[in-house]
Amino acid sequence: MSIFLNYSNNFELETTPESFTHHCHGSILWNPHTKDQSMNLTCARLNKIAENKRWNPATDIDWIFRTGNQQFPCIPDANPLVGFDEYEKLPIDTRRQISWRYHKMEISEILHGEQLAMLCASQLMTLMPCMESRLFTSRQAADEARHFEFFRDYLDSVDLSVCPPSPALKRLTVEALQSPHWEIKLLICQVLIESLAMAQFSQLARTTQVTSLRQGLRRILDDEARHVKFGADYLAAHFQHHNADNIIVLSNYIMLEITSLRRPLNWPRPTIIVSPSPLLFVGTSINYAIICADNESTTRHSYNRDSGNFLSISRR
Repeated sequence: MSIFLNYSNNFELETTPESFTHHCHGSILWNPHTKDQSMNLTCARLNKIAENKRWNPATDIDWIFRTGNQQFPCIPDANPLVGFDEYEKLPIDTRRQISWRYHKMEISEILHGEQLAMLCASQLMTLMPCMESRLFTSRQAADEARHFEFFRDYLDSVDLSVCPPSPALKRLTVEALQSPHWEIKLLICQVLIESLAMAQFSQLARTTQVTSLRQGLRRILDDEARHVKFGADYLAAHFQHHNADNIIVLSNYIMLEITSLRRPLNWPRPTIIVSPSPLLFVGTSINYAIICADNESTTRHSYNRDSGNFLSISRR
């Protein structure tokens, strides 16, 4: 299988798809019912909401970019360089170009993250234990494809090329897709990526000066909130059957990845804990999460990235 990193004709990315090996063993559920009726009801409710919330980037977004790149992409308060003496001394045209360059890098990273979520969701369709959860992840895969399409079209609409993914996101993408554990895929997709995305999208929606981006982000936020709700509820029920040591290892792994993904976009440290509630089910707390984020030696002790192997999930 492969990951496509060349999305636009305007920018020379790697034209050869990056390959990964898929170790998962899927299953066919001939009996569509499961013992966990409570989760079935939750999934069914979210599936119904997803059906009612479907939108089309081609028809539901105002793609007319009226002012072109003569304006800044975001309000001054959202620009981390505002107030920096050397930046303020630059001509306004140069500052504007720098802002659009940063914006291009940020949206490109989001675009690559949407591909990760789309591919993970497509794998989960054959791996989830119950039929309702498979129906949800099938709809999520369609949601993520829609998000991917929106951000690709947005970059084209403002005449911006696509930047390569950060090393941290590129590595996480391959690790997630190669993991044999559906729990790991769901953690990465529903908790890690989606929670960070919700925080970033909320800020972008508040600060962008581009109407089409604001419109798309508001619709995408509805989708992402639904995805996080599903992942948090499903994993909370599932991890009740895991021992405490494995839960702590999973918590440490998630915090390590959050700190890795934070750096490429220069996120401020408080953004590390962007959505604490989805993390609570893996046995952590706000104070514990901050400790893990500030002390990477602690997190690395529980997960050996160099070995290329994920932890082995055991049950009581």
